[in-house]
Amino acid sequence: MQAPENLPGYSIEVMFDLDGTLAASAKPYHHIGDPIPEMVEVLLDYVRQGVPCSIFTSRPESHRELIMEWLYQNGLHDLFYQVICDKPVFGLLIDDRSWNPWLGVNDEPKSRRGKK
Repeated sequence: MQAPENLPGYSIEVMFDLDGTLAASAKPYHHIGDPIPEMVEVLLDYVRQGVPCSIFTSRPESHRELIMEWLYQNGLHDLFYQVICDKPVFGLLIDDRSWNPWLGVNDEPKSRRGKK
């Protein structure tokens, strides 16, 4: 799986969720699962393009040390610009600037489709 290229005229930062996206979901909650290889490759594609990447997780601030330890153990600690905890929990995110790597890559953001 390959990350989409940075779109001309857009300055982006890519936010990676942790549990179930970058890492396999794990129980108990005070544990983080193994890295998901396909998503690590997407992360590396963005890093190679010079795009800043961050972790955006719903884990509480009290898990920051656990997250940082997981990043170091998996050789990912120097690839992230920041780790943001306490992400709001939602059932559905509707946003014209999002990309779902499991559904495929769009060449343009939705708000530009059909416009000249």
